[in-house]
Amino acid sequence: MRDVGPGDHAEILRVLIAAFSGADEARLVERLWAENAIELERVAMIEDEIVGYCAFSRVSVAPPAAGVVLGLAPVAVAPSRQNEGVGSALIRDCLAAVKNRAAAIVLLGHADYYPRFGFTPAGRKNVAWDMRDAGAAFQLLDFGGAFDGAPRKVSYHPAFSAL
Repeated sequence: MRDVGPGDHAEILRVLIAAFSGADEARLVERLWAENAIELERVAMIEDEIVGYCAFSRVSVAPPAAGVVLGLAPVAVAPSRQNEGVGSALIRDCLAAVKNRAAAIVLLGHADYYPRFGFTPAGRKNVAWDMRDAGAAFQLLDFGGAFDGAPRKVSYHPAFSAL
């Protein structure tokens, strides 16, 4: 695992398009790059080839949370490397890398997959996504007191609204 470096963009876009069977997430990442909205992005490497990608961008919280809150999205693994543990290793690596930069992480993802990394349904802390009720799929990982139970709404970067 390593931070994204110069010259990685084309290979990252290739992984995103293959992993999601389309270009929507690739276009999202291009918009985030264009607006310098990514706080941290990492890749998984196997034999000098990028096989996984994850990114964190800043989200807005109203009323504000105690500290910086980042959104984890997208996470992608090349189809030829799925179900080999690459995604789990990448997520664990990324969470360790971002822990000192954020008070909490939110994501929209599979309710049965992300709890293994410490995520819980955001509704348990009275936190909701501003776009719609995503139920248990909208999750958070609070590293220590960012959310105190007061009602809050989370808004992703405007680049996400084009999805």
